[in-house]
Amino acid sequence: LHIEDGRMELGEMEPLDKVPPADPPVPLDPDLAARWGWLDPNHDFRHLGLSHRFPVTAALAAERWAGLGNPAVDGVLALDPFVVEAIMTATGPVVTSAGELSSDDVVRYALHDQYQGYLTSGGDRSYTEERRDALSEIAREVVNAFEQVAEVDSGLLERLRTTANGRHVLMWSRHPQLQAAFEAARVDGQIGPESMLLSIVNRSGVKLDWFVRSAATLTVEPGEDRHRVTVEVTVRNEAPADGEPAYVVGPYPGTDLERGDYLGLVTLNLPRDAVDAAFDGVDRLAVAGADGHNRTIAAWVEVPRGEAVTLVARFELPAGLDAVRIEPSARAHPTEWTHDGRTWRDRAARTVELTG
Repeated sequence: LHIEDGRMELGEMEPLDKVPPADPPVPLDPDLAARWGWLDPNHDFRHLGLSHRFPVTAALAAERWAGLGNPAVDGVLALDPFVVEAIMTATGPVVTSAGELSSDDVVRYALHDQYQGYLTSGGDRSYTEERRDALSEIAREVVNAFEQVAEVDSGLLERLRTTANGRHVLMWSRHPQLQAAFEAARVDGQIGPESMLLSIVNRSGVKLDWFVRSAATLTVEPGEDRHRVTVEVTVRNEAPADGEPAYVVGPYPGTDLERGDYLGLVTLNLPRDAVDAAFDGVDRLAVAGADGHNRTIAAWVEVPRGEAVTLVARFELPAGLDAVRIEPSARAHPTEWTHDGRTWRDRAARTVELTG
């Protein structure tokens, strides 16, 4: 994306799996290497989002991009369809090869409906033709339409602020002054040392996240020296039995999963001072240890179609820590949290008291 003199031009886009690995590989941040190095985030752009530390992963992306012989970039943006939805409330509908899309249907189309094109009268062509991804066409049409908007009203700014508060847009710049502005606006993606962030990372190889729902219950037992904290995470798989292409419900070729099975990592980024963190019944965590100024634990979860699986995480926090900030998950369907009799969906960060 080239921005100059108030004008925007979106360059060529390509699927991340088409980007070749850098040679030699870009060195990894020590914590990133220790926690997520087994998934080669310095080789595969798709794995850059595994760590919550966007300033680190964005800098890695910029270095890797330049290492492929591309011109150096000034910054890195991570945007999802909810940002496109917000902008389209100002631009109005756009016309693509799939027809007219509006702000009311662009998120569903981008995350699910576009893949229905694999179902034809001849059957399911999910893995017999080149993937057709309409995201680049949508993005280009929306940028072009936004260029024609004569005046940005306060309503759009408020919608963009709400979208940013939900971690749907993350921004990093190699220029310190601009990076300081991103940090002040809290769009830099860095969570604080007293924050907690729940993520469910899809490892199924298909687009099942649209049908996955999540809930978390936070329970605290205050103590004189330590607070005992429990987070009960439920992952529910609502994939339908029929009517979906294999690209959405699988199974991905070469896996042992059945059609509609969801495989993922339940990942908890915990406050810096958390100790003795573990999931009940999980002898070997997929990830455990420091990730910047937070602690991270992750466990595998496999959820058959139509079922729900619950994992229970336990850890302790020092008694002097009276509150934690629960960060938004930025999922298509927000996680439903419950604590001390109150329930909310994590569309934005929320601070909860640990001692009532």
